[in-house]
Amino acid sequence: MQAMLKAADDLASEDPRLPVLLRVVMLTGLRASEVRGFPLEKADLKASCLTVAQRADRWNVIGPPKSDAGHRTIPIGPSLTTILKAWKLRCKPSELGLMFPNRRGGVIDQKGFIGLLLKIQIAAGLAIDTGRRDRKGESVYRARYDWHHLRHVAASSWLNDGIDLKRLQTWIGHENIQLTIDVYGHLVVDARKDAELALKAEKSLLAT
Repeated sequence: MQAMLKAADDLASEDPRLPVLLRVVMLTGLRASEVRGFPLEKADLKASCLTVAQRADRWNVIGPPKSDAGHRTIPIGPSLTTILKAWKLRCKPSELGLMFPNRRGGVIDQKGFIGLLLKIQIAAGLAIDTGRRDRKGESVYRARYDWHHLRHVAASSWLNDGIDLKRLQTWIGHENIQLTIDVYGHLVVDARKDAELALKAEKSLLAT
């Protein structure tokens, strides 16, 4: 992740969206469709939160989130808040008011969105060489990680910082807690706390 962040920063002069885009996904866990359709007005930087109220589908049409659970508000830290304040001032205006519009001011299509992440991974030395060549004779690469992997980065980081599964379910936008447990339950490990609970139980049981 650090290599990808550095690569995105190095590519900022070529495409200023990349450093901001990467951090937004890694720190908020937004789905690719939610990022593609995210309006700047839903970034409340006074309250330091992002509210998901729409997404862009595979045909680049703006509509409601994937499910009722997709409607949610996600808190963000001071660093990302500062980054987004600066981005609001330089973001290219678009008819849809998007946070990350394409170069024409519209929705970034799915292929183009995947291409942005591939560009970052190539620069970071993380992309996979397919062994094929394009028409110009240059190597063809594919991404080692997709945008959904970065969604997992956000969730894993939150769990590592001690949030509970119910809160994770809300922030990540899962329809039910069982899905959250199935996907992330194995990360809910706290060896120190487990040992403390075991010791407490032992003392209670064996107390004379």
